[in-house]
Amino acid sequence: MTTATFEVKIGKEIYEVDAKDENEAWKLANEFHASSPPPPPPEKSTGESIMSAVKDFPRQVGLTGRYAIEGAANTLGLPLEPMRMGVSAISQLAGGPPAASMSTYGTKLADLLGLPKPKETSVMDTRTGLANVLPSEQVVGDITTSMASTIPMVSGAAALAKNTTGITSNVANQLASNPMLQYGSAAGAGYGSGLTREAGGDPLQQFFAGLGGGMLAPAAYGGAKSLLTSAGQKVAPTLTGKLNPDAAIPNPAEVDQIITLKLGQSGIDFSRLPDQVRKSLTADVANALRTGGDLGGDAMRRLLDFRMVEGTTPTKGMITLDPRQITLEQNLAKTGMNSADPNLQTLGNVQAANNRALIEALNARGAGNVQAPYLMEAGEASATKIAAEDAAKQAATSKLYDEASALPGGTTPLNRADLLNNIDTLLAKSNANAFLPPEIRSMLNELSVGQTTINGKTFPVPFDTNALDNLMTMVAKAQRGTQDGNVKFALGLVRKAIDDTEIAPVKTEFGGNQLVTEAGGKFLQTQDAQAGELLAALNKARASHRERMNWQESTKPIEQTINGMQPDQFVRKFVLNGDVADAAAVAQSGDPAATKSAILTHLKDRALGGRSDEVGTFGAATYNKTIKEIGDKKLALFFTPEEIGELKRLGRVAEYTTVQPKGSAVNNSNSGALVLGAGIDLLASATGLSGFGVGATLAIPFAKKMMQGTLNSAEQQRALDMGKALSTKVPGFSLGERVVPASIYAGLLTNPQVGQQ
Repeated sequence: MTTATFEVKIGKEIYEVDAKDENEAWKLANEFHASSPPPPPPEKSTGESIMSAVKDFPRQVGLTGRYAIEGAANTLGLPLEPMRMGVSAISQLAGGPPAASMSTYGTKLADLLGLPKPKETSVMDTRTGLANVLPSEQVVGDITTSMASTIPMVSGAAALAKNTTGITSNVANQLASNPMLQYGSAAGAGYGSGLTREAGGDPLQQFFAGLGGGMLAPAAYGGAKSLLTSAGQKVAPTLTGKLNPDAAIPNPAEVDQIITLKLGQSGIDFSRLPDQVRKSLTADVANALRTGGDLGGDAMRRLLDFRMVEGTTPTKGMITLDPRQITLEQNLAKTGMNSADPNLQTLGNVQAANNRALIEALNARGAGNVQAPYLMEAGEASATKIAAEDAAKQAATSKLYDEASALPGGTTPLNRADLLNNIDTLLAKSNANAFLPPEIRSMLNELSVGQTTINGKTFPVPFDTNALDNLMTMVAKAQRGTQDGNVKFALGLVRKAIDDTEIAPVKTEFGGNQLVTEAGGKFLQTQDAQAGELLAALNKARASHRERMNWQESTKPIEQTINGMQPDQFVRKFVLNGDVADAAAVAQSGDPAATKSAILTHLKDRALGGRSDEVGTFGAATYNKTIKEIGDKKLALFFTPEEIGELKRLGRVAEYTTVQPKGSAVNNSNSGALVLGAGIDLLASATGLSGFGVGATLAIPFAKKMMQGTLNSAEQQRALDMGKALSTKVPGFSLGERVVPASIYAGLLTNPQVGQQ
């Protein structure tokens, strides 16, 4: 076959082709041209590059507008995506096309407005110079669009959080937190998916790359910052010591001196603390000094409280009382406890262990079972002791009266006239006779006339030592048994007359001018001596009775116990709600040991809200309020100063473990923590979720593993570092800032390759 050489010009290129005719030459030239990469563009001068950039500026503005529209469309499409997927499935089942996403509509709107598109690239493109390492214009567009998608979500969530409450506000706060990490996550997702597309990856591969980029970007940032911070913390003290020897880390003796000074400012003698506590605190402070910061005296005092309560574990927030730190710790604890992964539950378990330790601390000091009738038991113990003492006094008085009655002449009548006259005189002067109980007035009348009538018969009423004892007992019993002040006053006058009147045996009068024999004279002398002995014995018995009556009326606890007060009200009325004098009477006359145990059990009862040890939560506010209500003076009647200090320390530790200072934002509704914790579990267990595509099945465990490592090993352990907590100038990356799940979700879900498959 005869061939010829033809010159074919395509664009600026000229090809020499051997062909049988011109048509075949054009065909072969076009095929060669199509399969050959274009030659590299000629090198531009600096001036040409500047002019090119200036000419391209309007196009870049237009591209920015396109990315903004497409990003906003992605954000708007996120909540509508489940609905779109449902409509798309129905449409495809009916043989129709799939429903377009909001991202697609955003692209169409940008096209309608005539905005420029990013230059398309191909794997066949030849890239030279910086183009080998810089992303293409399309990948830059992916990154910018993803970041633009995140901006309205973060801004909108922040505005929503300020104007809502409850669950809505909590979720919005999570979505608005750490915006820079969110932008980084979005950029990473856009870069990963775009770069994979440029390399010829299919949609599934783009999904994996976008998910990985969105997770790695913020984690890498946090890890790098944490690494630099850690290195700085290790190098700084050594470098400081070399540059300034006075600032070098002191030896243990110097550490103890620093602790002694700091605690001394709070009135605490470090040398008197238990050895184990001193060793633990010394280690904590030495660790704090290695950070290069200044020691906080208040933080050290709070840490000491924890070290003195066996079984309690402090966190950085509890020691510093920093509102933000407390917010992060408590929200992190809630998130972890809402997850099934035990590695995320460190802080939650610390809170539970602290609660148990506080309860056990009260039990170790003598608190009993709050479900038992502990107030009744303590009241019965004191009432039994008071009743026993009263019975002993009564027995002693009765014995003295019996001894008086057994003396020769013990049954001799006593002078009743003076006594009864004095009683009536006092009642008349005070206008109190009308208030005298009828039974007492009747008894006095019978004694006055010396006889009584029973069933129409008249009987003599003697007034001897036994009659006097009965009268005094009846008056005292009536006085204790009434609540009427006028009656009490009238009976008191009767008792006063009995106590003040000199009661002597009645002497027999024989008249004058009697002849007395020698034997008769001796008999009369003997009778006079016996009367004197009887009078002395009688006065001793009366004094014993008077002392018993005065003791019975000396304090309210004794008086009301003798009068039959119910024991279940005893401790509550005279100790918990009584004044210091009443509590002192209980401590002296009642059972102080039983009362002390009842006070401790009452404190626990109030702290746990009446619940048992197994299910109760130690309430710091009610516990401290109860201690304040009882008061130091009453506590001092049953506890030593050291024991009172221990009880107050328990209250402080309980408060440190639960405090939410002004400015903190703890999610007490548990809604956000529930969502995040359940989300972590969902990421770990999902095996084909609708809307995420098959790729999510493999990517989710990877994402969960990254968040778990950050939350557990870095954040939860950092919260337990007491060395850094004691230092008031601790540099470092704050708790929870490295990876916030909600932030990552926001950045990822607004990327069309990840959230809108």
